[in-house]
Amino acid sequence: MNNLKRALTANALFSGTSATVALVFANEVAFWRGVPNAWMLRFIGIGLSVFCIGLTLLIRQARPNPKLAWTIVFQDLLWVLGSSLILLFPPADFSVGGKLLIAVIALIVGLLALWQIMALRKLK
Repeated sequence: MNNLKRALTANALFSGTSATVALVFANEVAFWRGVPNAWMLRFIGIGLSVFCIGLTLLIRQARPNPKLAWTIVFQDLLWVLGSSLILLFPPADFSVGGKLLIAVIALIVGLLALWQIMALRKLK
């Protein structure tokens, strides 16, 4: 497995795990992050599930299409930007744990994007 496939696989595993947690434990996570409504977590879980399916289809290609891999990087960077905006301008009164969770997930997604960028640049 080449480095790009490893990076995309790590992204798929993290996204799939996050989707599962968001869907299965939405009420618990919403309570922990200090928000009374879990509907947004379920919405995020559905979106992450679709994202994970797309990643899986890309990974299954013999040679992942670099243009599609760059769209994954772009989406990851949008996630980091969105998370940053949520932390700067919170739409809800998040708990400290909730803010920390958003920041840690954004950091992981940012590191995955960096790994994918490095792997894509080596393909040239």
